[in-house]
Amino acid sequence: MISAFETYISAQKTVGLHFILLGISLLLTAIIAQIIGSSALANGIKTGTLICGFMMIASGIGYRITESKLLEKQTQLFQKEEVSFQKIETERMAKVIKEYPIYQMVSIAFIIATLLFIYFIKNPYWQGISYAIIIMFVGFMIIEAFSQHSINAYFENLKN
Repeated sequence: MISAFETYISAQKTVGLHFILLGISLLLTAIIAQIIGSSALANGIKTGTLICGFMMIASGIGYRITESKLLEKQTQLFQKEEVSFQKIETERMAKVIKEYPIYQMVSIAFIIATLLFIYFIKNPYWQGISYAIIIMFVGFMIIEAFSQHSINAYFENLKN
């Protein structure tokens, strides 16, 4: 049981690493936007990718730290009481699985709202920021989609 938990935590830490890599990619996009030009659209993309990039890097670091603390805490619980560990983890993972679609729907809602913003607001600067937001949320959704496999596998292991 504990090895399945450690595998799950390792997969979740990889998700955090992917958030960091997405953030770095967004920061590189900001650098490219700076080099390419100084149009309002380029400035908007630069501003948006800088903000989104730093947010994704901070999210990835925070996610990895949280998963490390969870590993430590739950490993100690497992060593004391395996039954309590399994009960707590089963409840926690049921909640994670239940909330996963909500995160995806919120991301889709942000993407749609941002696309509508681009359509109705004709300011190139704000459109550039909006493109960065879309890239961030699409990347987030893709990363989380890969994460769902490890979540489901671990939950199935807990139920058996």
